[in-house]
Amino acid sequence: MLTRRAPALGIALLIVGLPCALSQPKADLDRTDPVAVANAYVEACRSGDLEAALALVAPDDPLRKAMAEAVEEMGGQMAEQGFTLQGFLTEFLFMPMKLDFTVQPGASQTEGDVATVHVNRSLPIDQQLLLHRTPDGTWQVQLVASIKATTGRDRSFLEIARGGGGGGPDIWSSYQRLRTLYEAFEEYARDHGNRYPPAGKWTDEIGPYVLDREAFKCPAAPDLEHGYAMNIAAGEQPIPNDWQERQKLLLLFEWPGGQRNASAMPEGLATIKSFRPDGSIAIMDATGNARSLREGMTFAQMTEAEQQSSTCYDHLRKLAAAARRYARDNGGMLPAAESWQDDLAPYLLDEPDADELCHCLAAPDLEYAYAINEGIAGKNATELSGHGTIVLFFESDLNVPQAAGSPEREAPTDGRHLDQWSGRRQNHVAHLDGNVGSEPAPK
Repeated sequence: MLTRRAPALGIALLIVGLPCALSQPKADLDRTDPVAVANAYVEACRSGDLEAALALVAPDDPLRKAMAEAVEEMGGQMAEQGFTLQGFLTEFLFMPMKLDFTVQPGASQTEGDVATVHVNRSLPIDQQLLLHRTPDGTWQVQLVASIKATTGRDRSFLEIARGGGGGGPDIWSSYQRLRTLYEAFEEYARDHGNRYPPAGKWTDEIGPYVLDREAFKCPAAPDLEHGYAMNIAAGEQPIPNDWQERQKLLLLFEWPGGQRNASAMPEGLATIKSFRPDGSIAIMDATGNARSLREGMTFAQMTEAEQQSSTCYDHLRKLAAAARRYARDNGGMLPAAESWQDDLAPYLLDEPDADELCHCLAAPDLEYAYAINEGIAGKNATELSGHGTIVLFFESDLNVPQAAGSPEREAPTDGRHLDQWSGRRQNHVAHLDGNVGSEPAPK
């Protein structure tokens, strides 16, 4: 049976290189020179030399073991079924990602109803290798630190995949147990007039539906028989029919008291002691969505921030879609910097919230919360490459009609939105390909 680890590790090796053979770095390598060590690591990755690459990586780096395990798995049952990391990564290149690739001019063949078109792939990434000097003066590659420096994130997705991301390795197990309890709540409600159990005896009431007594234990506190509490306000209440109302209803959360049938009000989460050093608390809302509540935040604050972020994404997506329609009608030309709002107005007539699209809920005092990238405004989109990496609209504090500027200079320095994963303040952007995303607040 295939393990679940390999795809995540395949992505890991895509980022740090793809070493898969076995040998050692050159004996004459000057390990006191960080550039020489970095060059040796890059060469090992380029030639698929796993052992040479691992010999240059810090022994305590979380991904060092992951890389070795991935290759070990390739020699077992996965390899017998034809799975290889190289094959996986080749297929991965066809996924929708913001990695630029272009069609080779004239590189196509047609036979009957089949056409083959060749493309060139490039990675528009400023990739950085971070090294650490050891007490003996030699340098070692730090893979996780390198990934964070390259992506700009405080946490590595690869750490999360291996159970080491924020909140600790137990956070995902806690999510799973919360989901088990959530399913029991749903089954209970179906048998009891679509209502939740009384908060004062919820453990007893859903026990017959859970079957697994371990589900009441929080993996972060295995010595406690009961590691979760129910929201008092949800007790004996009917399950909301409106999905948005269910998103706003906190149902279950980690609780350090250890009491059977523990219950509390959501406001208390901002002051309770977390099971984890980072202060995060695993929670579950009434839709079955499990996530982490950051230290010092209330659930209400978290849901409000999520709503602000979601609405901002929606506004930017609609502005980008209108700009792309404008370009299609104007020979590929994008709206001009000095008139982009006026240019897009005819393309937003069918939007019920057209008058609100320049507003951001996270910046309620601003009448104009977004700006167009002056570097590409008025240019022909068909002459630009790498649309997925080019910012078209971005959040701005300029607060003027037809706002235009540079996303590097005019983006809010404090970041309007909180990334729930990393805890970093960030701003949202719309790219030229129509997709929206987030970027760290400029320093």
